[in-house]
Amino acid sequence: MRTLVYEGRRLAGLRSTWLVLPATVAAAAALTFLMARHHHGATPLSAAQAAHRLSAVPPFLPLPLAAFGAGVLGALSCGHELRYPALAASLVPVRRRLRLFGAKLLVIGAVAAALVLVTVLVDAAVLEFAAPGVHGRAGFGRLGIEPEHALGLVAALWRPLAMSVAAACACVPAAGLLRSAVGGALMLPPLALLPVAVAAPVAGLLHRGGAWSAMPGAAAVGPLVLAGVAGVFLATWIAVQLPRRAM
Repeated sequence: MRTLVYEGRRLAGLRSTWLVLPATVAAAAALTFLMARHHHGATPLSAAQAAHRLSAVPPFLPLPLAAFGAGVLGALSCGHELRYPALAASLVPVRRRLRLFGAKLLVIGAVAAALVLVTVLVDAAVLEFAAPGVHGRAGFGRLGIEPEHALGLVAALWRPLAMSVAAACACVPAAGLLRSAVGGALMLPPLALLPVAVAAPVAGLLHRGGAWSAMPGAAAVGPLVLAGVAGVFLATWIAVQLPRRAM
């Protein structure tokens, strides 16, 4: 518990944290506003499309902007630990190093989830008060989705939430492996393009293997791919850390 508190205070103490968070929310609100202006409501949006709009997912990428903000914070957190190793002397045992790194992942995952939820609330307010209604409707009409599909919209938000957490957590071990916060942050563009590149092949393999029917459709492929990448980065970081005497 003290490790979590330490990591949370360390992240909150970074000046860049309070620059990245509002910049991410503002960029997400601007993107949602522009997408709402572009879509005039001629074709109603599906629940998944509406969830993408509320969570500020760019049309050409599967990751919401909150994932980029949280990923940058994760890379900066790990980079700050490498640059100013205040606990290096006390973290010689591998178990303590793993505990600190696990706290980093938990904190960054929580920040990513909270950032997605905040952007959803802010984007909903933007659509309600700034974007014009669709055919004069208010509420969900401004989003281009029928009110009776509201529950489907809430359920569809799990995908951008899961992808944001997985991408942000992948940046932490990436920064540790590359020994650089910039290197960890630069992993975000490949992570954003990876689900698009492998979605169709993975879906085909799962469908032929009979596992596709047990999954919630193609929407699960992206989060699973990013979670797998984060797991590979984490396992590699652990293997690299075993012979080291410091982070």
